[in-house]
Amino acid sequence: MLYQAKQLRIGILLSLICYIVFSSFVTQVAHAKTKEPYLRLQPVIANGCDKTFFDAETIKYIKDPYREVYILETWIRTDDANLKGGYNLTKYYLRLEPRQYQKIQSIDYDKNGKVIEQNKDVYTDSRWQVIIPESIADSWYHQVFKYVKDNKIFNKRRMLN
Repeated sequence: MLYQAKQLRIGILLSLICYIVFSSFVTQVAHAKTKEPYLRLQPVIANGCDKTFFDAETIKYIKDPYREVYILETWIRTDDANLKGGYNLTKYYLRLEPRQYQKIQSIDYDKNGKVIEQNKDVYTDSRWQVIIPESIADSWYHQVFKYVKDNKIFNKRRMLN
């Protein structure tokens, strides 16, 4: 009788453990389904233009060789209708203050991913361009800095020193 009571307690304990493990697993699966998937190419909202994205994995700070500040480096992808299924990748440097950008490199790809054309510019302090309000550049500039801030990549003090 004592042996059977012990087996019953062990059975109940194992059932309870299985229930806890299973319910935890179901909760994790449900949570994983509701989480937004990670997107390397983050969409940029811009009215009336080709599809534009920025690459979240390549955003990084670099030291500005002309000033005692850090600037942000990012790649912007544009699915260009003129490239007939192809796309363009452009590397930009961004300043927080003043709100400026500089194009560093541009690569055009065909629909199969083959390089069509490639241009590289030399970084100089005189080539910075002002971000024009409500332009396409203004759209991706805001989206990139919002992403950097929301994902705690942002350090304003570092950008302005």
